[in-house]
Amino acid sequence: MWTLDTFIISFFIYSFIGWCREVVYCSVPKKRFVNRGFLFGPYLPIYGSGAMVVLTLLRPFHDRWYLVFIFGVISTSIIEYVTSWALEKIFKVKLWDYSNHPININGRVCELNSTLFGLLSLFLVYVADKPVSAWVAKISDFWLEPLAMLIVAVLSADFATSVVKMSAFRKA
Repeated sequence: MWTLDTFIISFFIYSFIGWCREVVYCSVPKKRFVNRGFLFGPYLPIYGSGAMVVLTLLRPFHDRWYLVFIFGVISTSIIEYVTSWALEKIFKVKLWDYSNHPININGRVCELNSTLFGLLSLFLVYVADKPVSAWVAKISDFWLEPLAMLIVAVLSADFATSVVKMSAFRKA
């Protein structure tokens, strides 16, 4: 399975892939670049968190795709709901609102996105996991810990800077 270092590196990779997915998903309809997320860098930790939860919980169901889909929908929807709620309570900001979607829960999650996240869970478990895990496994043991520490430092600095920026924005 994972060591703490490989977990952090995998989390970061999936956060970056999620950022790319979100940028394409939001930029194509608007025909302009849309940088999504709360942080400055090209990563969305909500996707990294979702990927790591899905892989941790759903690998045992690999032989039953329908359970991967159903539990993928449920687990990622919980993450999305809790993240939305926390951002709103802590920072008084609503980064997404699905209130105009037909089936939604408090505008925080909706049927469309939950279904897409279920499909992404299938993609993650059956397609992306093997090459990403193989790539991380190729990283020399010498570099694993320094790379993981660098990732934690960058994410921590970005988070701290973003919190300060958000606080200044709220005051203004």
